[in-house]
Amino acid sequence: MHPRRSLLPLLLALASTLAGASCRAATIVVSPDGAIAVTTTADGLAVVNHSAQPIYLMVIERETNTLADWIPCRGGPYCISQAPGASRLVPWSTVLGYAPNRMEYAVYWWSSAVLPDGSLQPGPIGTLWLTR
Repeated sequence: MHPRRSLLPLLLALASTLAGASCRAATIVVSPDGAIAVTTTADGLAVVNHSAQPIYLMVIERETNTLADWIPCRGGPYCISQAPGASRLVPWSTVLGYAPNRMEYAVYWWSSAVLPDGSLQPGPIGTLWLTR
């Protein structure tokens, strides 16, 4: 079985469990290349990095997203990073524009290449849209 696909049954079981624990069903979204999977939970977004390199994340509510002017970060204390194969919970309280009555969120992710001078250059940005 392909390593990226081997976690799909686990994620589906997790979503089924979470759906039973709340009145709303959990949503699982997987990027087309299988590099990232995101599941909505009562506490936030569970993100799994299936890629072979670290990724960086930015999560924002849909309406807030239309007003935001941002650039991808390259590390530091305010840049959400995630190691290859790692899982993390992004709490709702840290999501830009989160409100209990807002249901649509974007998860942007990218990796960074190390340039000859040692600095990081963000790569292409992927986007997943979720409804909680």
